[in-house]
Amino acid sequence: MSYEFIPISAMVIFTYFITRVLYNENKITKGTHLRIWNIIILLNSLILMSIGLILTILVEYNINSALAFSILFWHVEVGIAFVSVATIHIYLYWSSFKKITLGIR
Repeated sequence: MSYEFIPISAMVIFTYFITRVLYNENKITKGTHLRIWNIIILLNSLILMSIGLILTILVEYNINSALAFSILFWHVEVGIAFVSVATIHIYLYWSSFKKITLGIR
């Protein structure tokens, strides 16, 4: 089973650049740009948690099926997208992130 780190990350970064260009050309406001990425991170988190819960149930109750391997694959793929989106989120909120984690003002 191989995972598609580069294509998934590239799609996320490409999507970010599209929203950034729309913001730079005043097609959308900064608030809309940030809201889009907050919604993306929310949806990505919900999907990742749901798949993880399903996997936990399958393991906890010793349910062996071919579906478990497929679910595991998609859990990792969504996790890869989550890392890319989380990196963009940290970039967008760098000043707040720096204050909270490093105590730098």
